[in-house]
Amino acid sequence: MGILKRSWGVAIIGVIVGALISGHYAYKINDRTIESKYVELAINILSQKPDDEQKPLRKWAVNVVNEYSEVKFSEEVKKNLIEKVSLPTYSPGWTGNWMGSWQGRGKLPNAPPETVK
Repeated sequence: MGILKRSWGVAIIGVIVGALISGHYAYKINDRTIESKYVELAINILSQKPDDEQKPLRKWAVNVVNEYSEVKFSEEVKKNLIEKVSLPTYSPGWTGNWMGSWQGRGKLPNAPPETVK
């Protein structure tokens, strides 16, 4: 009878520990999702043409990107992004000549057919 009680005790502890661990990972995944949404919003803001009215918003966006990036902006880059420079945008539907020097060398995987000659 003692072995049966210990087995139930171990099982209950295992369930509790498992629930705590999975809850922790769910929280972390949700946290990363929120962070990525903030970065996406910040990138969209920084992709727009800078003007004086948007300086505080652009400063916030630069700080958000810098906060969640492993590679930090230098002070000069921060200043330029806030005051002068917009980030380049990428459009998945763009079919311009992005292949550059790859032309004539064969097809790259997943390359749009009209860009490879």
